[in-house]
Amino acid sequence: GHYPQALKCYDEAIKIDKGFFLPWLNKGNTLRKILNNLGESASSKLKLYDEAEICYNNTIKLNSHFAYSHYYLAILKIKRYLIENNDKHKKEGFQALMNAIKLQPQLKNAAKSSEIFIKLR
Repeated sequence: GHYPQALKCYDEAIKIDKGFFLPWLNKGNTLRKILNNLGESASSKLKLYDEAEICYNNTIKLNSHFAYSHYYLAILKIKRYLIENNDKHKKEGFQALMNAIKLQPQLKNAAKSSEIFIKLR
C-alpha cells in the first residue's frame, strides 16, 4: 500500500477541517494497517499505537455515535494488550468494544468472529 502518501493526505484533510471525523478515522485505520505489516519486534510500534489511539480518540470526540470508531479503538487496544500484557489496554479495549456494541448491536457478531478477540478466550 501507499501508506505514507495516505497519511500525508489525511494530515492535509485534518489541517483543512479539524472538526471532520473521517480523516481522523482513516488515519487511525491506516496506522493500524501499518502496525499489522510490521514485524513482531519493531521498535516503532509503540509510537504508532499511540498515534493511532490519538486518531481514534479524536474521531470519538468529534462523532461519538459512530460505532466503528469505538470498534477500531477496541481492536487497537486489545492488540496492544497482547503485545505488552498491560491490563489497562485490555480494560480500555473491552470498554471501547462495549461502547461500539451499544451503538451498533450487530458488531457483537463481528467481535465474536474477529481473530483478535478470539485470542482472548
